[in-house]
Formats: sequence, structure tokens, C-alpha cells
Amino acid sequence: MNRFLQYETDEFSYSEGEVLHFVIRRHWIIDVLVFVRWFLVSVGVVLLAFALFYYAGGEYMTKNFLLLVFFSFIYIALVTFGYVVRWFNHAFDVIFVTNDRVIDISQIDFFHKNIVETRLSNIQDVTGDIKGFLNTMFSIGTIQIRTSNHLADFSITLVKEPQKSSRQIFDLVRSAVTLEHSDVVSSES
Repeated sequence: MNRFLQYETDEFSYSEGEVLHFVIRRHWIIDVLVFVRWFLVSVGVVLLAFALFYYAGGEYMTKNFLLLVFFSFIYIALVTFGYVVRWFNHAFDVIFVTNDRVIDISQIDFFHKNIVETRLSNIQDVTGDIKGFLNTMFSIGTIQIRTSNHLADFSITLVKEPQKSSRQIFDLVRSAVTLEHSDVVSSES
């Protein structure tokens, strides 16, 4: 288990006999898109400002060059911090699926994490949804998990192959309900 995953599993403990089946996280293309947006918003804007200063005139450029460099560094630092927080919120959203339960860890803000878990036997519906042209091209979508009491309903967006993952979860739900039902029948006998 890699170090990143070990950090996240420290947030909860496994029951005796509980086995991790798979982990659902956001698609890697989201990291690329966050980087491209950061580059366009920070470096692109600064390069555009330097180009405008250059074409505005030589004397004006030499007088205010250091001021432009200073404000460019401040601007890039602030934009970078904002995009690091945005990436952090995406990177630490994860769903763990075991043979007994589903655990959703959602990073809401920089210092706000939400952990929701439910037993597989409480799950009523699992939906994998892909909408849009680019999402269809990259097979990226949303997984929604609905429970019987609606208190532990959760979803994760921008995941790879959501229909495949939702089928896997639903197969685990079906086997957990069958196992629980057979335990109840055998205890009644």
C-alpha cells in the first residue's frame, strides 16, 4: 500500500476479517486540468502584462520594471496558493470499498474533512453517470451511492469508469445482502 493511501486509511480502522476490495479516486486528468488552468491564469497573465509593458514604451518599461516584477511574484504566489488548495481538495477525495462497508473521505476545505461510512447492506442504489463530450471521451463521470436511511448518501465526481465501479459496488452489495440473509435464516432454524 503506498504512502498516500496509508495516510488516508489511518482515518479509520478495519474490522476483523474486513478486506479492502478497491479504492475510487478522481481521474488523473483532473490534475492536468488544474495545472493547465494554473499556468494560464498565473504565468499567462504575467507574460501578457510584460508584453503590454514592453509594447507600451521603452522608458515606461524601464521605470516600472522592478515594480512589475514584484507584483508579478505576488500575483503568482497568490494564484499558486489558490490552485494548490483546489488540487488538495480534489486529490484527497476518495472512496474505500471493503467487503463490509463503503467509506467516503471528502476533503471539503483545507482544514475540513468529512468521513461518511455505511454498511453494504444499507445501500439501496449505486449509479454511475457520464455526461458531456469530454467526459465520454475520457470515460469520466459521477458515482452516487444512496442508502436506505438517506443519512449516508454520498457521491464522488470526475472518477474514471463510473459505471464499472458502480457495478462492482452493487455486486458487493448483492453478495453482502445475500450473506446477511442466509445468516438470518440459519439463525432462525
